Amino acid sequence: MTPARDPSPRVPTDASPRRRGVRRSLAIGGVAALVLGGGLVAAFSTFPLTLPAAQAEIEARLGQLVGAPVSVAGSAEFSLLPRPSVILSDVRAVTTADGAALQLDVDRLEADFNLLDALAGRAEIRRVTMVRPELGPVDPAMLAVPAPAPAGAPSGGTVTPPTAPGNGREAMRALLARFQGVNELRLRDGLVRLPGMDSPVSSADIDFRWNGDGAPANLSGSFVWNGQPAKVQGQLDRPVPFFDGETSPLRLVLSGPSGEVSFSGEGSGRTPLQLSGLVRLATPSLSRAARWLGEPSVPDLGALALETRVELSGERLNFGAVQLDLGGNQARGALEADLSGTAGRRSLSGTLAFSDLDLGRAFQAIAPIPRNVLDLQRPMRFALGRDLDIDLRLSAERAQLGPVAASELAAAIKVVGGSGTLDIGDMAALGGRGGLRLRFASTNGHPSVDASLRLSAVSMAELDALSGVPLPVSAGSGDLAVSFRGPAASWGDLLANGRSTLTLSVSDGRMRGLANELMRAPGRHEIEAGATSAAQGFQTLTASLEGFGTRMRLDALSMTTTAGKSEARGVLDAYTRRLNLFGTTQSSVVEASGAGGAFTSSQPIPFTIQGEWPRPVMTVDAPEAPI
Repeated sequence: MTPARDPSPRVPTDASPRRRGVRRSLAIGGVAALVLGGGLVAAFSTFPLTLPAAQAEIEARLGQLVGAPVSVAGSAEFSLLPRPSVILSDVRAVTTADGAALQLDVDRLEADFNLLDALAGRAEIRRVTMVRPELGPVDPAMLAVPAPAPAGAPSGGTVTPPTAPGNGREAMRALLARFQGVNELRLRDGLVRLPGMDSPVSSADIDFRWNGDGAPANLSGSFVWNGQPAKVQGQLDRPVPFFDGETSPLRLVLSGPSGEVSFSGEGSGRTPLQLSGLVRLATPSLSRAARWLGEPSVPDLGALALETRVELSGERLNFGAVQLDLGGNQARGALEADLSGTAGRRSLSGTLAFSDLDLGRAFQAIAPIPRNVLDLQRPMRFALGRDLDIDLRLSAERAQLGPVAASELAAAIKVVGGSGTLDIGDMAALGGRGGLRLRFASTNGHPSVDASLRLSAVSMAELDALSGVPLPVSAGSGDLAVSFRGPAASWGDLLANGRSTLTLSVSDGRMRGLANELMRAPGRHEIEAGATSAAQGFQTLTASLEGFGTRMRLDALSMTTTAGKSEARGVLDAYTRRLNLFGTTQSSVVEASGAGGAFTSSQPIPFTIQGEWPRPVMTVDAPEAPI
């Protein structure tokens, strides 16, 4: 007999291995979550690292780091997750730098601990973040405020500045030793106002990382100084050996709107400090970069790009294989700097060889040429090298001195005590050779200029082409010497009160507007001495002038031609171009009338030249009767 079938539906079952594995994982995960939750509950209920212990560790480590006791005037908070940390507010300490008492105030201090160490009850700090720290001159009231000593030190007493280490290397070595174990220090929105700083460092966001022992130390961040933001990045591969006097690779980059400077090489923190490596410097404006660094008196010479090998030993700095681009002027050379500051001054010396050198831009930067009458009253400023002495030797294949093109130039630049001298010892210019010396000085706040120019065998035609007004002498080979000195508070002061001398000697030249027949024809003659006017040839011409301001006194003018000799003296104004000259013309010796070998000379013919150059009026008197 067959058994009856069960009429109730069967519930399907899936006994596949995949389904069974999923259920097993979910079960294990649930158990683990329960265990972990229970563990956390137990941990929170019996957590061994307490807030007082963590705060004591922070105060002790921070006090060790800054080298002075630390006090917490504000609140304290402790949290375990997402990471163990303690947050303190209103943290204060008093320390010293170079013998000056300094006060450190921190609005908020965050200290992060290692989770496993915290669970084991150890307060090992791994990172410290200071929010709005401020380091500046100490508040006198702080020197007498009782403050709790760091953990492990006797409590009570007063906060007194500690004794600073003997030198910078020892201070940095001691700071590294105190930093050991912190791993990372972060500053956020910091402010530094140290004694002697012209401008504070503000908005400082700095990260310093060092895992201790043989690990490299890294510095990165940004700050604001003298109103401009800047970024800094640096790495010291072997910090402890470096400050122990061993050699370590070193890299540093400082950048901002005023430019970028970088160093890559190696150094040693022994005494004296040793550095060797490659330096690159680039700035869109030398004067702007100098102002950012606190040197406001550097003239605007344009953009600067510099690449060089440096060797620093103590306070002596050598720049080898210098490649320089200053305002488009490229040069190679070698420089040396003395940073010792003897008598409060530093020095820079060396040689630079240019292929092309535009000195006109330097002149324009130091003393801009007036464009209108108002510019005459613009003050000149010659506060060169406020605390830096300069002694440079320059050479250039080609040079530009304003409108004058020169070549084979050899010059020296010296700046001593705020006075600057440009001495061009030799150059080829205007078809001949010459030299130029310019000295800018300031005595008791009164600037002055002393200049001298000498030219030999130059082309008077080229000299005439440079003048905005046609010169009397339009051709010939000339020797010229000019000297000038006077006060230089402004161009107006310079032009009104300067004293000058000029001597000129020309051979085989031409004089504009003065024909021989005019100088012997009695009466009034209008002279046309324009650029296209006829010119009278002469054999020699000499002139000597002295001036005060724009007014010149012609002491002697002598010109010889095939027809005779003319001499003149008088006054002229270089600004209004007005002349008031008087002189005589004497013909060459001629044979006397009648028989015999006797000779007699003609009588001098007086003349005057008055009016405005290049169109004055010459009046010739009638010749006197022979005696």
